[in-house]
Amino acid sequence: MAQYANGKIIFSVESEGRREALQEVLARKKIYPTFLPNLDDLSLISNCDQDHLFLTIGSSEQGFINTQDEIAFITENELFGRSIIRRRRESKQTINSDLLIRSLAELTPGKPVVHLEHGVGRYAGLTTH
Repeated sequence: MAQYANGKIIFSVESEGRREALQEVLARKKIYPTFLPNLDDLSLISNCDQDHLFLTIGSSEQGFINTQDEIAFITENELFGRSIIRRRRESKQTINSDLLIRSLAELTPGKPVVHLEHGVGRYAGLTTH
């Protein structure tokens, strides 16, 4: 990021839930990107003097660097590795019960979650029937 101290960096994730999850991760490092609802006009980004970090929702699998406008576009594949995308696309997985229990203990109502079959949603708590 030091190379783009005066440039713009755009983080791209695939869904609203992934956006919230990445914002939480970045906030822990005191990084607060501005949300971009779309990328229709990249000139708005390059002309923005105040903000240097942006976050948008898109389905790009690979980022790019625009050296002329000093814009780096970074996808979640590049941030977290291709294993995240691969895991989501697999239909069946073996689940480690120890890891599952530890993950459930970390959940609080309202947090974004990813369900293997139903996709992204918000954790509302556990109930028994």
